[in-house]
Amino acid sequence: MRNGFHLIKTLFVLLLVASLLPAGCKSTKKVPKQAKEAEKAQAAEQKQAELEYKDAVKHQKEIQSDQTRQSMKALKKQQRKLNKIHRRSLWDRLFHPGCKTGK
Repeated sequence: MRNGFHLIKTLFVLLLVASLLPAGCKSTKKVPKQAKEAEKAQAAEQKQAELEYKDAVKHQKEIQSDQTRQSMKALKKQQRKLNKIHRRSLWDRLFHPGCKTGK
């Protein structure tokens, strides 16, 4: 009886250790230099596009008139008030997360 329990305990520990080890191993295949360079070039292009977009947004905000900014701010406040009735209670959101608003 004692040997059987020890064997089960040992197997359980081995299975636990095996499950904690990383599932995959590092690939031994080498990635071609061209593929690495293509990924770097693509990342650089994406970064450049992001910077251009941010600059365009910044420029758009700069050229807006003060009246437009004020009206956008007022509209945002008004929208928050209008949408408040559609918001669900905290209790409802916690205990019925799959339900739609429906109001």
